[in-house]
Amino acid sequence: MKPKTKSELMAEWANQPDQLKKEREVKAVRKAMDDARAAIQDGLTRYVKKKTKASSMAKAEADPFAELEGWESMEQIQDAYGYGEITADRRDKLTDLWEAREAARNSRKGADKYHDLVTEMLETAIRALDNVIDLNFYPLEYARLTNQKYRSIGLGVSGYHHMLAKRGIRWESEEHLAFTDAVFEHINYAAVKADAALAREKGRYALFEGSDWQTGAYFEKRGYTSEKWQALAETVAVQGMRNAYLLAVAPTSSTSILSGTSAGIDPIMKKFFLEEKKGSMLPRVAPELSMDTWWYYKAAHLIDQSWSVRAAGLRQRHIDQAQSMNLYITNDYSMRQVLRLYLEAWRAGVKTIYYVRSKALEVEDCESCSS
Repeated sequence: MKPKTKSELMAEWANQPDQLKKEREVKAVRKAMDDARAAIQDGLTRYVKKKTKASSMAKAEADPFAELEGWESMEQIQDAYGYGEITADRRDKLTDLWEAREAARNSRKGADKYHDLVTEMLETAIRALDNVIDLNFYPLEYARLTNQKYRSIGLGVSGYHHMLAKRGIRWESEEHLAFTDAVFEHINYAAVKADAALAREKGRYALFEGSDWQTGAYFEKRGYTSEKWQALAETVAVQGMRNAYLLAVAPTSSTSILSGTSAGIDPIMKKFFLEEKKGSMLPRVAPELSMDTWWYYKAAHLIDQSWSVRAAGLRQRHIDQAQSMNLYITNDYSMRQVLRLYLEAWRAGVKTIYYVRSKALEVEDCESCSS
């Protein structure tokens, strides 16, 4: 049968009764409405699934242990598996989550205890350093006047490499950088808080009015925008500060020997070596050297100095004065390499480089490098 042309179909349509035309138009409209309804329903279904998935992901990010809700013990999880209520994979996942949550809670408790200890020590140290300003003897009048106006102190640290080794953190690692940033932010926060409390007790330093402390510029320059820092900034603006400058990291080479820890913020020279002090030879061993800490004590001259510079830049954000930061190089370093380290330190915001300590190039094994 020969198919009809377009003109024939149009003519046939025109000759159909009006009632038939209306019925076909109604069917077409209904079909269009059904298609539209189906499309809308499909769109709504996909939207709900997307929002539900996003909500679940957000909940998981906010609480990574959300799946443990309703489970009261590890025994309950094991019993549920024994009765066939959950699969083996589900049991393993819940068990892993439970153990991870317990580890996180224990770690948090340890961190809180550490924070409390640091805060207590800083309160005592700042009070002692402030007392020294009034008890000190000043051979120069200019020094006395400057100290009385600003009352600057230099709170420092020691045992930096010792701390990293005990925590199982390698010097040349991103974990080191994140850790030092967090530690020194907490030290600075506790120091500022303690100093503001001392100002309320003993009075502000003479030139506090109009200072960065009072205007809040001190906190803005360092990007301290969190709620706790903003609250502290408001407290400082009202109570004032006892001392204009707080933190300065000294070398602490001799005092670290007495304390049985590593010097200042420097890496250890070697795991064990002889050091000349006051005309005599003193044996030195890395603090708490053991099979657990051995691999985390890499000798200073074997460390990529870029990691030391980056760490110093992160610390400097929280240190308002200088830090005794040394570079350790071997004699095969070129001046271009040394200059690159200086420029890198400048870009990172490091105030000063204390010493560039060179060492005769010797063929020796890296004791903290795996073979």
